[in-house]
Amino acid sequence: MKYTFNIHVFGILLTVLIGHQLMAQTTINTNYVNSPPVNVLNTQPSYVTFTVNNSNNYAVAITAIGTQHIASAVIAGTPAINYSQNNCEYILWYNENSTGATPITTANGWMYGSKSGVINVNTNGVIPVMTNIEDVVISPNSTYKFALACTDSISAVGNTTTPALPGSFTSNGVTLTTTGQTWGQFPTNSQNNNQSFNGNIVFQRAIPKPEIKAAPIKAQYCFGDKVILTANTESYVSNPVFTWKYNGNVVGTGSTYTINALDNTNAGLYTCTVSDGTVTSFEGTYNITVLDPPAPTIDGKVNYCLNEAFVPVTINGQNPKWYYTTTGGSPIPVTPTINTATPNSAIYYVTQTVNGCESSKRTVVKLTAAPQPEAPVVNTPIYYCENTPSDQLRAVGNMLNWYYEPTGGLPTSIAPTPNTSKMDEFDYYVTQTVDGCESERSQIEVIVTFKPNGLILVDKNEICAEDTVEINYYGSAYPNAAYNWVLPDGTNYNTGIDQGPLVLQLDKPGTQQITLQVGNKGCLSDLYSTTILVKPLPEGTVAIQSDICQGQDYLVSMPSYTKTIDNFTWDFDGGTASHYATGQGSYGVTWNTPGKKTLQVTLVDNGCEATVYTQTTVHEKPDARIVIEDYVEGDVICASEKVKIYANTAEIASSYEWSPEILFNGDNYIPVTYAKIDANSAISLKVTDEFGCIGEETIKILAKPCCEMTFPNAFSPNNDSRNDIFRPIVQGDKE
Repeated sequence: MKYTFNIHVFGILLTVLIGHQLMAQTTINTNYVNSPPVNVLNTQPSYVTFTVNNSNNYAVAITAIGTQHIASAVIAGTPAINYSQNNCEYILWYNENSTGATPITTANGWMYGSKSGVINVNTNGVIPVMTNIEDVVISPNSTYKFALACTDSISAVGNTTTPALPGSFTSNGVTLTTTGQTWGQFPTNSQNNNQSFNGNIVFQRAIPKPEIKAAPIKAQYCFGDKVILTANTESYVSNPVFTWKYNGNVVGTGSTYTINALDNTNAGLYTCTVSDGTVTSFEGTYNITVLDPPAPTIDGKVNYCLNEAFVPVTINGQNPKWYYTTTGGSPIPVTPTINTATPNSAIYYVTQTVNGCESSKRTVVKLTAAPQPEAPVVNTPIYYCENTPSDQLRAVGNMLNWYYEPTGGLPTSIAPTPNTSKMDEFDYYVTQTVDGCESERSQIEVIVTFKPNGLILVDKNEICAEDTVEINYYGSAYPNAAYNWVLPDGTNYNTGIDQGPLVLQLDKPGTQQITLQVGNKGCLSDLYSTTILVKPLPEGTVAIQSDICQGQDYLVSMPSYTKTIDNFTWDFDGGTASHYATGQGSYGVTWNTPGKKTLQVTLVDNGCEATVYTQTTVHEKPDARIVIEDYVEGDVICASEKVKIYANTAEIASSYEWSPEILFNGDNYIPVTYAKIDANSAISLKVTDEFGCIGEETIKILAKPCCEMTFPNAFSPNNDSRNDIFRPIVQGDKE
């Protein structure tokens, strides 16, 4: 079924500047004078055809195509339908034979020109459907045929009886001639009629892209190949100038470009343009891919212990070649080996060849023979509590390999992490590898056990300092578990071990914490704790002189003490207290016996009792006995007679004082002196020792006159030797 609707012919002459060079472009529009209605439309794709004749002596390129496009229309008929070409695509084909036949196939000489994207517009009319066309160049003095295909029914002008006029349009030596429309599943044809292309072409002077060929011709080039690229242009291009680019950068000129050694840095897309001095072509392209196979991988053993049998490695690659060097050199004709009888090493390199291309990289293969090292150092056994996080196992060694069996099995370089979800025992094994030789296996035993629970029992929660307390563990741990008690500072351990009971003496006042952690085969319990209030002992200091004298009264006091003390009980060690003010003193105390005396005060505060001690030394009174030379007490001496007198005991550290002072003529402060006795006298000696102790003694000396002078009342001078001379008569001692 066909439908007919009218279109409005659109025609504008447009000159613009576009492209990669400054070059005038010309637009030819199909500006019809007679435009009969379109005899349309069926539901199959269709295409319109036209020819383009270039009568110039230079080539022209079609750079853009516009055509009539229906965005939305209601087509009259039975029935009427809503019609739209939106969401269609356009394809341009061309044939260097102006009478190119259908169907449009490469066998009939048709070549692909360009393709639009999906077209969606809002208004009906001629729209540009292809721009920046590069590959459609019409040679000088040539006529090419074109087909504009659509994935929908093409909107054209004319019908089967009345063609649209005029049938051709010319501008700047280029003539566009419409040649009809073909219906049917593209590219076959089922109907041809007089409907004509309604649109425009844009063209400009051009040179065809140069054709690039490579020598040698390969589908795949190898790393290091030499490649020569040659660009060819049409014979009508005079004085062609070629420009080569790689990655957009100019790399050469001339018709050829040589790549001396292909690698990944110079393989890829090469482009070439040709210019005749006026026009420069679009870029011809040639993509060169280089095959550089990866270096092969290897499987098998490369490190041997001494005297171990050698087995060649397996090469994971094609056509391996062995070398002694990393680059260059000639291949080794045989597979390399190593002598395992003595410690040594050898390094070789291997390549693979894929599709005739040898890998540029070589895999290093180092073969070693070495003595077997010692097994790794491990810590075993390792204990974990049930359902607690575990750590990866560790060992000390080089290049560790882990196993789950004592022999055989597959190694892993990742250290295992034990499973602690249930109580169990596991064995793991680990080796180390030194210079490629693997050691014997070290065993690690992992034990997962239960976590003990419990608490600390105490017999008293409050004690006085220096009292004892008994503690015990109560819980699920066995007696042979490890018990780690942490006791406060100032604790004296008396008796008990492990679970207890433990008897402790706590000396430090305050709230003291006791903690315990129990280890069951390495699985540690929570940290248990308890507190005990240790009340401080009352304190005080006793003040008394360190050296005192027998029989003298001294003050004893407690100048500092705990202010909350409830009771003071004094013991003066034989001293007699004569007075006191309060419980803490001061006291007046006298000791009548010499020697060291220990004073003690028992203090009671908040139920805690402490005894404070101090010592003093009671010294005897110094010896103050008086000795008079040649005199015994009770004797009578002559008045005015001098006597030698001295202390019975003379001490350097003691001081001496004699009295009365008048008898000693100023020498009364020395232990030995003289006294002049004029009459009966009491002489006293006061001795003060180094401790301030005083000894005193008094002695009485009796004296009488011993020399009396009298005058006789008569004398007899008769020479009878009796009273012959009158003279004074003296009785007693004479001096």
